[in-house]
Amino acid sequence: MVKHYDLVVFGTGSAMNIVSALLERGFKGRIAVIENSMVGGICLTRGCIPSKMLLEAAKNVRRIREARKLGIEARIESVDFAGIMERVWSRIYRESKEIEESLRRHPRIDLYQTTGVFVGDYTIDVGGKEIEGETIILGLGSRPAIPKVPGIEEIDYYTNDNFFRDLRVLPKRTVVVGGGFVGLELGFFLAMMGSQVTVLQRRDRILPEEEPEISELLKRDLSRYMDIRTNHEVVEFKRKGDAKVVVAENKLTGDNVEFEADAVLIASGRASNADITRVEKTGVKTDEKGWVVVDEYLRTAKEDIWALGDATGRLMFKHKANYDSIIVYRNAFLGQNVKADYRAVPHA
Repeated sequence: MVKHYDLVVFGTGSAMNIVSALLERGFKGRIAVIENSMVGGICLTRGCIPSKMLLEAAKNVRRIREARKLGIEARIESVDFAGIMERVWSRIYRESKEIEESLRRHPRIDLYQTTGVFVGDYTIDVGGKEIEGETIILGLGSRPAIPKVPGIEEIDYYTNDNFFRDLRVLPKRTVVVGGGFVGLELGFFLAMMGSQVTVLQRRDRILPEEEPEISELLKRDLSRYMDIRTNHEVVEFKRKGDAKVVVAENKLTGDNVEFEADAVLIASGRASNADITRVEKTGVKTDEKGWVVVDEYLRTAKEDIWALGDATGRLMFKHKANYDSIIVYRNAFLGQNVKADYRAVPHA
């Protein structure tokens, strides 16, 4: 038997803004919330919040090391890497559990901690049970894009999904695949902790979506702490005893260069979750890269199904996802027709 809900929400990140607003207005319907990872969304559990907590430790190490420039003599006696990582993980884990418990206790909400998969129009399989919703919000988030490179299945590697949870021993040598925000932030953190970090970026500059001057200045600064190789595309992974070997092609010379590492961090972009959710089963369309297609009101191709945040593949920032949640709330539940305007989206 299919269980009916007035609202079904995928994801416990920015989509929860809509749930909170509805409940504050006295919404009397039943709400299903589907989450296939830690409750709280990417930003809290494996994104901007834990990464900024680690960056604070890294920046303090740099301040102390460079304090002599200000006439201050200081030194670092030791760095408790495991303690730093555990502090961050315990904080986000606790907050995630608090949000999870609040959802479980609410009388109008059913929390399904599984992957929701569409099996028909407005109908979703949640761990062997079927539910349906009159209105559905796709806050699907995104996942790390894993490069389809020979040998990757032969090595273990980190992504932002498991970095904060699993890494407790500082790698002596780290290779970071990708020169975007995630790779540079976590690479800089590891470098400040004492790891020898190499960043491999297949394009001709790091942060390629930013202005060229920003990319150049940042590379100049970060190169004091990390070996940043632009125009280097990873073509193979392999093992050498206990070490991992990352083979990259220098796109300027055509030569292959090998980098040995004790840890590999994959930070080569994001991928859509629409494929595992099978949104096409309910008539939602995706683009050639798999991101959910929406109009300027954040409506999908299917009536009463809306998408926001990373699910659309546009501007993957937490504050942009929060903005999207406002647009969806006003259009889906207040009967307004507000267009999403991304002409000016600040980020840092």
